[in-house]
Amino acid sequence: MIKINADFFLLEKNRKKIFVVMGIVLVFFLVSVSVYSANGAFANLSNEIESMESEICNLQNVLNNTYVELNQTRADLSQSIIEKHSLHDELNVSIDEKVALQNTLTETELSESIEENSVLLDKLILTSPPTAVTKTNRSRLWTLMDDRFNLLGVQTHLLDYNYSLTNKSEVERFLSRDLEINDQFEYITDVYDCDDFALRAYGELSIPGWSGLAIGIASFKTSNTTFHMTLLFVDVDEKIWMIDYSEVKEIPDGWILSYVLI
Repeated sequence: MIKINADFFLLEKNRKKIFVVMGIVLVFFLVSVSVYSANGAFANLSNEIESMESEICNLQNVLNNTYVELNQTRADLSQSIIEKHSLHDELNVSIDEKVALQNTLTETELSESIEENSVLLDKLILTSPPTAVTKTNRSRLWTLMDDRFNLLGVQTHLLDYNYSLTNKSEVERFLSRDLEINDQFEYITDVYDCDDFALRAYGELSIPGWSGLAIGIASFKTSNTTFHMTLLFVDVDEKIWMIDYSEVKEIPDGWILSYVLI
């Protein structure tokens, strides 16, 4: 009985040692686990810190690039503003020049218009219908021509039934315009001579207000071998004149009428 108790006591004592040892082992295990866990957490934390540092570096690079781009944009904007100011100044200068040119052109055009209108007015005055007009007819005109030239054997063509007569000064007024035209042409025998001048002057007078006058084409024999073409004109006093190179003249004695068309 005593031995059993002794064994039990010994077993109980050993159990306590075992529990103590097991407790120590457990504590050591827990400490090891904690240390291992702490090391893993620290490693993870280190990795996260490295990752954050990398992201911070990337972000810093992005910010640096953005700063450079902003500076470039600001420089471009400044240059654009300078160019726009320069363009604005050029446009102002261009507008001023155009206004000045327009004013100059306006004055020039006005002067030219006044001059053109003045020339036109002069032409209208020169070509306005004659005054002091009286009437005559074919029969009376034939009698006047026959008395002056003896129309026997003369090719005579009086194409209208009625004619108008006016003053010599009125015809000279019209011909003063024709003189300006004559001055532009050079007399050349057989090219631009008496017949050409006469026909052109007759055409000039063939306008409303003047075409009804007793003015026509005539050809004179001035010598045995020479002929001269001119215009005939009968004035309000029934006197017969010739229009030679845009001038009203007396018909020379000795000239023989060979052809007339009025």
